[in-house]
Amino acid sequence: MRSIIVILVSLLLTGCAGNPLKPSSVSFTSAEMQTALDKKFPIDKKYLGIFDLTISHPSVQPRPADKRIAVQFDAQVYTLGYNAILNSTVSLTTNLAYDASKRSIVLKDPRLEKISFTGLSSAQAEGLNQIAALLVREQLDGAAVYNFKPEQLRLLGMNITPERIEITNTGVTVHIQQ
Repeated sequence: MRSIIVILVSLLLTGCAGNPLKPSSVSFTSAEMQTALDKKFPIDKKYLGIFDLTISHPSVQPRPADKRIAVQFDAQVYTLGYNAILNSTVSLTTNLAYDASKRSIVLKDPRLEKISFTGLSSAQAEGLNQIAALLVREQLDGAAVYNFKPEQLRLLGMNITPERIEITNTGVTVHIQQ
């Protein structure tokens, strides 16, 4: 019995790649990402003191074939804080990355894919597309969609480092360095 304990302790202390107690991955679902993003919305921005932009109702969808996450949300433009003059739907895709300082999986390099406006000329829509793309990068790049608990990144005194992020049909699997 004592020799088994000595062997197990030796493996733990050397950080052996074959450590059976160290998890090989952590997974979280699309619903968990959705919950994290819901906490960041709605986003309200003012432009030139005339227009107010509100972005709300994010919807997360994994795209494993593209190795990206798709996010769609509603956008409304108000004049002087009153009636909505414009309603639209904005779609973007984003990569995921591990941010060690936040101990989180974050959105990385969000890219505006599509924005739908009704009742606008193409020139007006293009101008709003540029504003929306800027707002998307400004507000969502680096936004956390999963926060690791401290105990998830330490096991028996060993630091565990996320190594690779895999987007699956049901969510995300973060593979841990062995």
